Amino acid sequence: MLGEADDLKKITKDDINLTVDVSNLDEGTHDVDLAVTVPEGVEWELDSKTVSVTITQKDEET
Repeated sequence: MLGEADDLKKITKDDINLTVDVSNLDEGTHDVDLAVTVPEGVEWELDSKTVSVTITQKDEET
């Protein structure tokens, strides 16, 4: 995370949100882009901006 020291000190885990959109993916393994939301004035930097997601068919319950 990059930003002014005072801004960074105020950040809590609830201020950072990582999401992936898997709504249009079929079964299989996919590399999906991370969407990151952080407070204004703060920048983020990760080594990897994607995650590997495996989608399988849900087992039917009997």
